[in-house]
Amino acid sequence: MAKVTLISAVKHDGKDYKPGDTFEGDKKIVDELIRAGAAQDPSTVVEQTSAIETAEDEAKTIVAEAQKDAGKIKSDAEDEAKTIIGKRRRWPA
Repeated sequence: MAKVTLISAVKHDGKDYKPGDTFEGDKKIVDELIRAGAAQDPSTVVEQTSAIETAEDEAKTIVAEAQKDAGKIKSDAEDEAKTIIGKRRRWPA
């Protein structure tokens, strides 16, 4: 017997499986499901999960850097606005 994660709906022996379900069956059937694109080899799922986690970590780092930059830009803009307002108040009426 072999196990795979289904990536599309499958009906086998009168039972309905949905994407994400684990399917267990004869190696021949499992191999056919993989070839048909209805299932994914478990080792592939682990590799993809690892790649997704790495991408998520990289995205979090990029977002944190962007938020830091945005905070600095906002602070600089507020300081500049205060300077402009201060200069305007000193102008003669």
